[in-house]
Amino acid sequence: MTGADIIMKTKVLNITRAAVLLIMAIAALVMMCRSSGQSVMSMPRLYVFQGEYSRDGLNWMPLQSDSDISALDGDLYLKGSFDCSFAEGQYVNFYLDHISIKSIGINGKEVFGGTSLESEYAGRDMCGELWDVWCSPGIQENDVLEIHLHNQHSFGNGNAYREFLDSVYAASQAVFQEWVGKKTFPIWMTGTIVLIISLIVIGISFGLLVMRIPSGEMLIYAGFFDMFMGGYILLDTVDISMKSHMIVLNTCAREFCIMLAGIALGFCVLKCLTGKTEKAVQAALVFLMISSGLILILVITGKIMLYDSKPYLAAVQAVVCLVLLCSCLSECFAGKKANFLPVVSFLPVLFSSLLELLNCFMNRWRSGICMKPVFLLFLVYQIVRIVLYVLARCRAAADAQRLSGELRNSRIMLATSQIRTHFIFNVLNAISGMCKYDPEKADETVVRFARYLRKNIDFLREDKPISFYKELEYVEDYVALEQIRFGDKIVFRENLEEEDFLIPAFVLQPVVENSIKHGILPKDAGGIIELRTKRAGKNIVISVSDNGVGYDVGNVKKEESIGLNNVLFRLQNIVNGTMVIESRLGEGTTVTITMPYMR
Repeated sequence: MTGADIIMKTKVLNITRAAVLLIMAIAALVMMCRSSGQSVMSMPRLYVFQGEYSRDGLNWMPLQSDSDISALDGDLYLKGSFDCSFAEGQYVNFYLDHISIKSIGINGKEVFGGTSLESEYAGRDMCGELWDVWCSPGIQENDVLEIHLHNQHSFGNGNAYREFLDSVYAASQAVFQEWVGKKTFPIWMTGTIVLIISLIVIGISFGLLVMRIPSGEMLIYAGFFDMFMGGYILLDTVDISMKSHMIVLNTCAREFCIMLAGIALGFCVLKCLTGKTEKAVQAALVFLMISSGLILILVITGKIMLYDSKPYLAAVQAVVCLVLLCSCLSECFAGKKANFLPVVSFLPVLFSSLLELLNCFMNRWRSGICMKPVFLLFLVYQIVRIVLYVLARCRAAADAQRLSGELRNSRIMLATSQIRTHFIFNVLNAISGMCKYDPEKADETVVRFARYLRKNIDFLREDKPISFYKELEYVEDYVALEQIRFGDKIVFRENLEEEDFLIPAFVLQPVVENSIKHGILPKDAGGIIELRTKRAGKNIVISVSDNGVGYDVGNVKKEESIGLNNVLFRLQNIVNGTMVIESRLGEGTTVTITMPYMR
């Protein structure tokens, strides 16, 4: 057995031992909790109601588990008893979901005047969700209770009466709140974590927007979607009334959160679509915002209660959600790879949201059961995506820094290659000779030469594209200086169809120099160099051709290709351009540069 095998076997044994110890610790903890008398005594007791129910207080039917006691069909009258007696002074806790208790009577005598969640809001009544408590006057098992439940809404939770009957607990308020708090603690922690993550995402997205980095706008909509969903998760917990006693505000904030979450989700989807699907989603979002605004105006002016506006809001949101879902599916089937993963990630969220909106009319399950788990999975996807995006940006920043260094080196190499010692001496000697027989020509040449050297020095400072006019002036100065030495052996022509555009500095001059040195000068009779520019759609095409001696493109010495390789490197990394060289022995060479049109 090798040393590596021994180390691996030791690691496996250590992991196994740790796992066994962890399992034993968990088992011991569970057994201690189950055997703890204090834990058992602190558990609230659930009471089961048995008896009859009526819709009008006159016609009674047996109350069973499958009895139709929808809260949407009017008031409910209950008559019967719980499965245990209530001691005098015992606290009875019960849950009211947009319903109220009109009265509770014992043996025909009213002992509880009722509890109502109705509150003044914009001139109209509205209600919310509440855990309320009643102090029992003492109820024996043979006493007959009469309970009158009321729903003031034409729309809402059809299971509200059943939820009331399933949530009658006997326990002190402190014990009951602690017990419910333990059950809802994971939900509260989840909502709080979601809010924290959403604020981080919003902060990151604002930073990306300030730095003008792509995806910043998309992330900010995702961050607001997470924030509103986090608020909805917190406000939708069953013990929200125990933590916040502002029942009306809880209801308003929850409905607003889910409404704004839908709008934010729509903008997230919009950022991933193109073409007709993008226009369809834009129209759907405008429809959603206008419709939601009109409904809210009706609520604020007292024309309709907020909770009664839910079917209209749900119908509008369902239509928009269906449009978003179909648009995402269309984008997926179109086979566009750019935003494929983000679009696919929206599909489960949209589908679960559509189910939740349809459930508003069906009342098959408690709201949020479908949407919340899917949203949390979507949030995990977002976190992973953001982490990968940040890592990619870090790698891109490192690559950009490396590229900046390489561009700087290529710039220095190109600049220094143009001010070689023998080139400077040749130009100065030529100027010296002209001073005797043509002073004006000498003065003009000095100006050209000074401008040529100044541009070399300026070029050492930056890599931003410059005007084509400046680059052309530099090329013309260089050609003019070479013509001083070689006279009519070098003919330079310009055929410029497009001149108003930007180009990386020192791209044309090395190409023209290559034509003169390796194409024209080796030819006894000299030759012609022609510079052409033209517009081709969104691109600029520049060609430098000569009728020199030509060469074998595939058999060029490395030291002779450094200049053109630097030009290609700058084109690719500054403007995403290309360069193609075509040459034939005895016929000449053509260098074609293609790059995006910029001005």
